[in-house]
Amino acid sequence: MNGINFINPVPPSENNSGRRWVFISSLIISGITMYILFLGPTEGYIYYKLIQARRTAQNETAHGSAIAQKRSEKELQFSQKQHQYQKISNYKTTPKNPEPLLMSISKIINPSN
Repeated sequence: MNGINFINPVPPSENNSGRRWVFISSLIISGITMYILFLGPTEGYIYYKLIQARRTAQNETAHGSAIAQKRSEKELQFSQKQHQYQKISNYKTTPKNPEPLLMSISKIINPSN
């Protein structure tokens, strides 16, 4: 019995195209790997710095708004105190105020004060 060869040899043109495909694929894969290894971390670092700067800006804005709120509360308290002081000084200067009369009576009664 004679051996039968069912495997046909690959023609040289297909062999060359297969080599080209393997070479180009390996170049593309190595290029993508180099990009991921070298440029990926730098872009990640830039992204990290951008996020950090944004958080810092948000914290400063929040801190600034808290300071502004405290300042407005202090101004409100100051205006309320000023209003109370104005009411007291108006009361002291009105003619119906009995304080000067009482002071003069106390001086008459007790002249040492």
